[in-house]
Amino acid sequence: MPDEKKTGMKYLICFALSLIIVSSAGASPDLKHYPNLSKTILNTEDNREQEDIIFWDDLKRGWFYYEKTDSDNDTQKDRDDKDLIINWKAFKELTAKETNEAINELKDYAVSNPTKINIQNYMVAQKIATKKAHTFMTVWMDVLRDHPLLDETVKRPASSFVSFNLANAKSRATDMIINELAQDPDMGLVIFYTQDNYYSSIQMPIIKRLLEKTGWQPSRFISVQENPDAAQKFGIETIPEIWLAAKDGRKARVTAGARTADVIKENIVAAYERMTGNQLIKDPFQFQDTELYQQIETR
Repeated sequence: MPDEKKTGMKYLICFALSLIIVSSAGASPDLKHYPNLSKTILNTEDNREQEDIIFWDDLKRGWFYYEKTDSDNDTQKDRDDKDLIINWKAFKELTAKETNEAINELKDYAVSNPTKINIQNYMVAQKIATKKAHTFMTVWMDVLRDHPLLDETVKRPASSFVSFNLANAKSRATDMIINELAQDPDMGLVIFYTQDNYYSSIQMPIIKRLLEKTGWQPSRFISVQENPDAAQKFGIETIPEIWLAAKDGRKARVTAGARTADVIKENIVAAYERMTGNQLIKDPFQFQDTELYQQIETR
């Protein structure tokens, strides 16, 4: 009788161990923290998808290259319980947003479970995303070739010779506007300075030459030390400062600190535009795109 009890106990222990082994061998990874993986690209046992994906664009070996692969038994034997089996067909059908999220989850999972399969999964996912991005950029360039007015580099070329000519054209236009504003009796320049300020000492000759060249009248130089009330009224924050002021009380800051003559002139035009709401210098690369967009929308 004792032998029968021992035999029964051995049988129960062996049966329990077999259940533990089977359950652990078939255990699936915990994916509660990876919603995109668990919902969209898992739950497949077709391991050939994972094998085939490695060779789809292997240019060195080509489409018709054949090689011996391990048997399914060997693959199952070497696989880690934490390896993810990916349905790559489903992965390639994900949206761009879902793809990015799934790649991040694959990376996080691979870092937490760094097996060869998991790291390979992340690398393959990156490759798929790269091919999608390349396809997008290829079509983008095709559209730009078909509709060059959609290309900002056509409207605003970055080449040096165009930039040089554009700068010259803008400078000439600015000079013309400055000369016109200088003759407007309702517009004046107010320059705030101090006697003992270094930046004031280097700015004053520049602004004086500009006033002499354009004949700008009226203009007024105000010492902050001698007239603090005026400085407070304008809200002076640095020295020197140049302001554009109108007789009706409107005013706008032109520059703060020492600036070159070209910067002062450009800022005078910008200050006038802010005060009046009128755009004086138009974009020289501004095209009439209305008809083009209408044609595209009606196709």
